[in-house]
Amino acid sequence: MKKQVLIADADEQFRNELVAALKDSEEFEVIGVATDGEEALKMLETEEIDILVMDLLLSQYDGLTILESIQTINRRPRVLVATSFISNYVAYSVARFGVRQLIHKPCGVDVIIKALHRMLVNINGRLVVFRWNG
Repeated sequence: MKKQVLIADADEQFRNELVAALKDSEEFEVIGVATDGEEALKMLETEEIDILVMDLLLSQYDGLTILESIQTINRRPRVLVATSFISNYVAYSVARFGVRQLIHKPCGVDVIIKALHRMLVNINGRLVVFRWNG
């Protein structure tokens, strides 16, 4: 069964490229796309999401607010954060909320796809921070 993916990112080009890359995937199915934090939270509360791919820099509600809010959802998704701002504080904060993949943007969607595959096999691992320099 395919993992249900929600993409929450303000960058239209990034969202479109990721949706296109996952379109023919055997492992993943994009069932929602949110352009801001409010949309993302509504979908997380009403849909059965397995994996959330999101940026921390969202309007309405930022990524940390979303991470805090989903702690009360019965079926919490695994979360991959791809953001342009990574610091020790950010890494600590997202790890505290259970995020296991933190990727520095800009990056190619191939980096996100590889991280999604790592998430399938590494259910209970430590936070992986990936800085893309290409």
